[in-house]
Amino acid sequence: MAIPYEIINEMQSLYPIPGTELDRLLEGGWRFLGNEAVRHNVATWKAEMCGTVPVRTRLSGFFLSPSQKKLLKKNAGLRVETGLIRIDEQKTTLFELHTARIRERTPESLYSFLNVYPEVIPGEGREFRVFSGSELIACSFIHLGRKAVSATYCIFNPDYGQFSPGIYTMLLEILYSIERGMEFYYPGYVYSVPSQFDYKLNFHGAEQMNWQSGIWTARERVPPGKYQTQG
Repeated sequence: MAIPYEIINEMQSLYPIPGTELDRLLEGGWRFLGNEAVRHNVATWKAEMCGTVPVRTRLSGFFLSPSQKKLLKKNAGLRVETGLIRIDEQKTTLFELHTARIRERTPESLYSFLNVYPEVIPGEGREFRVFSGSELIACSFIHLGRKAVSATYCIFNPDYGQFSPGIYTMLLEILYSIERGMEFYYPGYVYSVPSQFDYKLNFHGAEQMNWQSGIWTARERVPPGKYQTQG
């Protein structure tokens, strides 16, 4: 790949911050990992260096695709609960099931992504718990700013892949964000080369940030079948 003229690799410690500050960080290409906010325009994928591309969904431009409507209908029998983030043994076990299938850059624990006080750092932290019967099959985590939402992480049991739990929880988060009157939903980075992270572009209203100008522009939606699925 062509290396950006100026490599960006920044981090800062995380504390509870005002919603407007959380919005500003997300708009500037920052994302939240554990105890730190990080910002970088290069990464490695399959042992090769590539660029990172911050992406978001402009919620005023979001609408459900036919496949997303079908997924919501298919999953109508699942039970969904939401509340402040709480890390417990049940979610730790689900994390271990989720990460057992990851072969590259396997995370060590949920705290690789969540602060030890995830309900308040960096902002209000909420979780979406998805159950099939009494079994927890997926759980996703978001943090709320004033007008922006950080999609922090999602874990799911791969045995329930028929429910597309990764995409399903993202839809739950987006619809919740719209109900809260939010403007932007930030799922993190994709890469400058095709990767399994392209599922983050499977939403109408997708935008990407230019590292040099800091300007966000519309990006074409990448429908299912055009990327390596994450569930």
